Amino acid sequence: AAADRLAAGAGGAAGVGDADAGSATAPRERLPLPAFMTPDLPPDPAAAGAATHLVLQHLRFADARDWADVERQMDAMVDDRRLTAADRRLVDVAAVEWFLSTDVAALIRAHEPAAIREMPVYLAEPMPGGDGAADVGADPIADPADAVMVRGRVDLFLPLPDGGLLVDYKTDRLATGAAVDARAAAYRLQLRQYADAVGRIAGRPVRRSCLVFLRAQRIVDV
Repeated sequence: AAADRLAAGAGGAAGVGDADAGSATAPRERLPLPAFMTPDLPPDPAAAGAATHLVLQHLRFADARDWADVERQMDAMVDDRRLTAADRRLVDVAAVEWFLSTDVAALIRAHEPAAIREMPVYLAEPMPGGDGAADVGADPIADPADAVMVRGRVDLFLPLPDGGLLVDYKTDRLATGAAVDARAAAYRLQLRQYADAVGRIAGRPVRRSCLVFLRAQRIVDV
């Protein structure tokens, strides 16, 4: 419709693609439809990942054990306007259902009132050494000019009597175990920095840090 109006507006005078009155006319060129009018396009992986993260941010683990439970909670999120109907369709429910069956989810379920979700992290780390890696866990920095500021957000931190559990959800599309291992290695330094920062903030060490690869249905401790 937008393309037709544009074409009609230009029809008052002969222009590109128009012919003289009474002669055969070439088909008018139509503008491509905007993305919101093309629902058959495959979902954007980044948008699907963001929607899945949002559901896990608001999910009540105590009331979620299977597919039907996840669906009911997503309906409530849409009703409460915490999730849009469009984003709801992007959520990988099978991946969420798998995660609910893991030991990490069971631990969250058992201590859910203490869970801190979407925890912001700000930490000054020593400058990288010769190998390019920051000295995670080093002594406090005497000169702030010699520090690197680490900023991020932890998906979930669960304080526990013997330490803490740090969880980072990943929605990467990875087809093989080797691909998961490689991606986990790429995230390892970042998660160690987060664990160090959260440990200082919470006043207790992080005993376990894990990457939850939802699509690959695998948990990697780092």
